[in-house]
This record gives sequence, structure tokens and C-alpha cells, in this order.
Amino acid sequence: MKERVKMIVDLKGKLILAILIFTLPIFVQMLYWKVYSGNWFLFTYGAQERFFFNDPQIANLLFSFRKGWFIYTPIMAFILIGIPYLKKSGSSLFLFSVLFFSVNVYILSSWWDWGFGGSFGCRAIIQHYAFFVFGLASFLSLVFNLFKNAVMLNTVIRIFICSLFTYLIILNYNLSWKFKYSIVHYNSMTKEAFMYVL
Repeated sequence: MKERVKMIVDLKGKLILAILIFTLPIFVQMLYWKVYSGNWFLFTYGAQERFFFNDPQIANLLFSFRKGWFIYTPIMAFILIGIPYLKKSGSSLFLFSVLFFSVNVYILSSWWDWGFGGSFGCRAIIQHYAFFVFGLASFLSLVFNLFKNAVMLNTVIRIFICSLFTYLIILNYNLSWKFKYSIVHYNSMTKEAFMYVL
């Protein structure tokens, strides 16, 4: 911790420059609001569009046939298996991954429209894939090294996992294609409709 604080103090000029660069787009947006509305802050969503933190739709966000993340992008379910392995492998990413996943899912599922409008699957979570990849990489590391000494078994497991992942990627691509041509509805899918389309 002392080394990190010392590094921040030593790089204070670069840190100040980074903060200024980071805040510049925020200031431009606020200036735009001030010029056109007279207020520095403007809530553009309206009264009904808000978060409902006391009623998060976590199960719907993850498993609903309407827009469920793991239904339309099932390969991402493997991050849940990989995150606990981060702790076993001694990675410092375990706590970050658990907190980031939990807070992210809670906040997104608390939005008034947890399906996030007319889109394919759970579009609101896509920008967080860069952080979820740690859990996925951890899962792959776990299964690829499960039977290090049994070469044949390890090879079979690798072929199975690669085949499974290939199938899940093709499935996601296929569903995306069906969404593009309105075979998968943008907001009203049901279990029956999903199974029929599948």
C-alpha cells in the first residue's frame, strides 16, 4: 500500500492531467445542458424511468426467455463457475470479480425496464464483458488443467469444452441472425416462442 501511495504522489502531475482529460467530456455535456436548459444537471429520462432498488429483477435479467443473459448468451454462464476458482488459484481478482458481478447485476436488474428496450438479449451487460472475462478464463484454466497427468483424459476434456463453446457461439450467432430478421422478437419472447424458434 505504501508503494502504491508513493507511486501516486510521484506521478501527481500525470494523475492531474488524467483527471482533467477524464472530466473534459463530462464538463462539455454539462455545458451543453446549461446552454440549452439553464441547468448544469438535467435528468433526461422522465419521471417513470428510474431504478427500483427494492425490487430487482435478477432472475429475469439472467434467466428470462424474454431477454435473459444466460438464455441468449449461454457461454457466459461459465463465468459463474470460474469466479470461485479465482480464489482457489490465489488470484487477487476474486474479490473484484464477485463484487463487480454482484453490483453490476443488481444495478442493471433494478432499472425500471430490466429488458432495456428493443434489443437482442441483455444488451446492457455487454460493455462489462472485459471484466467478466477473468471468470471465463479461470474456468478454462480449471478444466484444461484438471487432469494434467492423464494426457488422454485431458485431451478429451479440452476437445469437449472447445466443441461445447463452439456450439454455444454458433447458437448465439444463429439467434442473433434470427433477431436481425425478426424471427426472434425484440421484446416479447416467451419460453414457447423461444423453443419454437430454436
